[in-house]
Amino acid sequence: MREIPQVVIAMARCRNSKKAFGIRVEERGPSQWVADWAFSIPENKASKEGYGHSEISGTFAIDSQQYPGCPHCHARLIVKCSCGGTACWDGEQRKVSCPWCGAKGVIGGEIESLSAGNDR
Repeated sequence: MREIPQVVIAMARCRNSKKAFGIRVEERGPSQWVADWAFSIPENKASKEGYGHSEISGTFAIDSQQYPGCPHCHARLIVKCSCGGTACWDGEQRKVSCPWCGAKGVIGGEIESLSAGNDR
């Protein structure tokens, strides 16, 4: 019998439009999380669904074959701000502005945790 994967939705915002989107993240090994889908969702609906009410930790990767990127600007990577917010990233600009809190900073480090909720 095949084990059912743990799948959660992490909330993010587009770095350009500041519009919300969900990122489907699947646990493919113990604490090994892979983003494999993204979709536009209004923030009020995401809140009602409970996305962002728990936290996952471990290592994070993007499935380059399946992950379509931000549904608003098509950036294919993500960053996490010191405020805890997640945003899309184009992989080129080293200086970024957080669409959640407005903080400006230089990209560095690895994502170790994300706020997420169950994909029901």
